[in-house]
Amino acid sequence: MRNIAIIGGGASGIAAAITAADAGARVTLFEAGKRIGHSILVSGNGRCNWSNSLVKPDDYANVPFVAQAFRACPPQRVWDWFEGLGLVSMEESAGRRYPAANKASSVLDVLRFRLEELPVQVACECKAAHLRPVGERWAIEFENGRTERFDAVIVACGGQVAQDLLPQGTRFVPRHPRLCPVRTDHDSVKGLDNIRVKGTASLLRGADIVAKERGEIQFRSFGVSGIVVFDLSRHARTGDVIRLDFLPEVSEIMLVDNLVKRAKRFPKRSAEQLLAGMVLPPVARAVLHQAGLDAAGALPVERTVDVARRLKRYEVQVERFEEKSAQVTQGGVAIDQVDPSTMVVYDAPGLFVTGEALDVDGPCGGYNLHWAWTCGLLAGSAAAR
Repeated sequence: MRNIAIIGGGASGIAAAITAADAGARVTLFEAGKRIGHSILVSGNGRCNWSNSLVKPDDYANVPFVAQAFRACPPQRVWDWFEGLGLVSMEESAGRRYPAANKASSVLDVLRFRLEELPVQVACECKAAHLRPVGERWAIEFENGRTERFDAVIVACGGQVAQDLLPQGTRFVPRHPRLCPVRTDHDSVKGLDNIRVKGTASLLRGADIVAKERGEIQFRSFGVSGIVVFDLSRHARTGDVIRLDFLPEVSEIMLVDNLVKRAKRFPKRSAEQLLAGMVLPPVARAVLHQAGLDAAGALPVERTVDVARRLKRYEVQVERFEEKSAQVTQGGVAIDQVDPSTMVVYDAPGLFVTGEALDVDGPCGGYNLHWAWTCGLLAGSAAAR
């Protein structure tokens, strides 16, 4: 019986532990925190958007690598695996899959109960410090000075932890927080804190549109947030511009015509009042300010073009990212070092890397958890062999 260690008790680590034990291995799951599955419990605002029915390789960074992994572990395998664990799911908009119980704890429960039925030892508050090969085995050095040896080790912890843990020579792509709120220039969001709007958001780098999303945008005192912004953050860099269209269903020409008619029909109304019924008052004031107009003053007919343009092209500049709120980290172990069908490191037999430790990330909507399950199933099966 192969003796396998898994470092990291998140989604990917738990999936790997169950799969390896089901294949006949003896497994120890090491978690630095007080309990396993914390990331599962807090995902999807406590509901756990655990997968997506529309998932495909093109949704991820490093598409060819993900495509090979999905050939080895098709999405249906992940869905069937969870059904076999006893999870009943429901599907919401855009393919998002949630537990029918509508609580993240129900996802963790089916995983935890299966762990308890298998030869898996769960060791919490046990932080690994370093990995090194010892002959054909691997030694894990822990922070408390203890060392243990295993036939195979699956590194399922993301971010800096994985980088500190893995042997020297492992090549990493620099890490960046992603799927997070974006800090912008203060002037463009002044007076808009907690305002929510539905529209489109385009990420511009110079004259090029890098990415475009549609949905709800939430303004914060420091910048912009919401799922649309989270997805744009995957592609954004400091200095980029996010261009918002508050009225995507209405063309700029139609807006100009509408504003001219309003200005003529209601000559005593202020510029802000003329935008009533189109956008919320705080948005109207911000649009007029960016157009160089006094919200309390009149709207000259010749300036309606400027206002229409700002309603369709309201711009905020990216200054930095809210790291503490990031749902994933972009970057990690370079994918050319890893076999996508098993997650084994090519030059290190018995060493596997999964989930967020790899340089793979996807958009909001269950994609990153689906990737974590996929990696765990592949690595657990391969390590047990």
